Amino acid sequence: MYHIVCYGDSNTWGDCPLGGRWPYEVRWPGVLQALLGKEFLVHEEGINGRTTVFDDPMGGTYRNGLKGLGYVLSTHGPIDVLVFMLGTNDTKENLNASPYAIAKGMETLVTLTEHFEYPQQQGVRHILIVSPIAIGDRIMDVPRFRTYGPTAPEKSRRLAPLYQEVARNHHCAFFDASTVAGPSEEDQLHMMEPGHKALAEALAPLIRSLALKS
Repeated sequence: MYHIVCYGDSNTWGDCPLGGRWPYEVRWPGVLQALLGKEFLVHEEGINGRTTVFDDPMGGTYRNGLKGLGYVLSTHGPIDVLVFMLGTNDTKENLNASPYAIAKGMETLVTLTEHFEYPQQQGVRHILIVSPIAIGDRIMDVPRFRTYGPTAPEKSRRLAPLYQEVARNHHCAFFDASTVAGPSEEDQLHMMEPGHKALAEALAPLIRSLALKS
């Protein structure tokens, strides 16, 4: 059996723009599981507000992706494909992180994965970096997300080429989620059901190819 780990934020957790959480069969990791079939086991590791490496005093505890990654690597090994989809929360105004700093945060996660001391040598075979969907231009019209600030949409749109460079430098696979999905009109941040489906359908053949690669 091939083990796939999806390490992400609220769009991996399945935050529904209409309230609550999308059911498992709607969330993109759940759709991915259905597409890949019984030879694969997709592990969801998403949490609302997670950043790459930043502590966010307004975002809640346990949200720093770097601090949580070691637990995930230790829990799920051996991992055939580790999927990173983070960076959206790093664009928040209070964190004051440039797109370059956010990309460096992603690179830090990749580097930890490459050099981690895995239990019983059960490491990660392949890493897939997914640049997250862009934040909607009307994010400041959504009261609960005004803390992102007016620069967040532009920052989010600049991540893809920077993440692609990180992937190239570390021999990782790369995919830009914004090429197939976008934020909802309702909250300008989270995907509706068609977005989850489109993302899973785009990632499935890439993940299958990576897992089957020797």
